[in-house]
Amino acid sequence: MPESSNKPPGSGDPPRDQDDAFALVPRPPGALEKAGSRPKRILTTMVADTLVLARPTQPIKQARSVLLLKDRTFDELWELILKDKLGQKYDLKFTYFESASELQKLDRDQSFHLIALYFFNVKWDIAANDPFKLLSSLKHGKRIFVTQGMDLSEKCERAGVTFFELPSNSDEFYAVFDAALKVPVPI
Repeated sequence: MPESSNKPPGSGDPPRDQDDAFALVPRPPGALEKAGSRPKRILTTMVADTLVLARPTQPIKQARSVLLLKDRTFDELWELILKDKLGQKYDLKFTYFESASELQKLDRDQSFHLIALYFFNVKWDIAANDPFKLLSSLKHGKRIFVTQGMDLSEKCERAGVTFFELPSNSDEFYAVFDAALKVPVPI
């Protein structure tokens, strides 16, 4: 009567062939270091490939949303300027509005890192008698940039928005926009 039927596998029975010799035998913690040259080479290649894949090829740009006035004069210019100077740092997504009612709806429904408009090119279909009151009610505050060929700085200051009289210093222009894009969006 054979005694081996009650013994666990690998408890003294001779292996059937060489490949089966270590099939169910637990390996010591340092077994990886004791591997032969071929498994070491495979492991080294796998680690090297993983490190290459894990290393980003280029810095990841932060996504930033910009709301621009859609007009025939400044929308393309603003987009080109922002992409040229700030496009290396940020992945800019542009949304456009034409009227004050669109501006108010977009501000209510979405979050933007900055809003830029040429004041007298907005169709002030709502709040026509006091457009600065509408601007002050928007949730983006100092991230709203108003430009115009005449000085509206006092009215913009009271509304809590940033004003640039055109033409303005381009370095100051980029610095202010860059500072606005760095700040997280209010929710």
